[in-house]
Amino acid sequence: GFDENRAVLLGDNQRQVTLTDDQKQTGIELRLPPTGAISGRLTDEAGDGAPNCMVGAAVASGDPFRQQRGSASTDDHGEYRISNLPAGRYIVYQHCYQTLAAPHGFMERGDPRMPVWAWVPGFYGGAESGGGASVITVRGGVEVHGIDFRVKTANAFTVSIILEPDS
Repeated sequence: GFDENRAVLLGDNQRQVTLTDDQKQTGIELRLPPTGAISGRLTDEAGDGAPNCMVGAAVASGDPFRQQRGSASTDDHGEYRISNLPAGRYIVYQHCYQTLAAPHGFMERGDPRMPVWAWVPGFYGGAESGGGASVITVRGGVEVHGIDFRVKTANAFTVSIILEPDS
């Protein structure tokens, strides 16, 4: 639960100590700032928990998918907790990879052509892209609660591509 990289990244009082065999040194103090966490819940349009979804936290500046600092999966109730986040500003996003059967009155159960719905990925604050996401400030030793998402469904399609070698 401590930010081990902060001193290296920020240059906080860096001092190198070199010891030889059988040499002892006292008075060395290591200060590791505590990390924080983000937690919340994903629910579907009916208010039920969305299990097995991925929630990520990324540095608020730049491309969120290249600056990811932590992630977690939702449990059976749709709850998640991203821990060990260094103090900073983050955007939080969710993606649920599974599909949901979309019942169709003219198709038999189990028909492979059955239409499906998928949960739409999104960013905290309702944005469709990282640029419009709400920024969450995490402080060391503090958990930010209540970063909740209401996931929406949309029609999904399966695309198959067959590559054939040139004759």
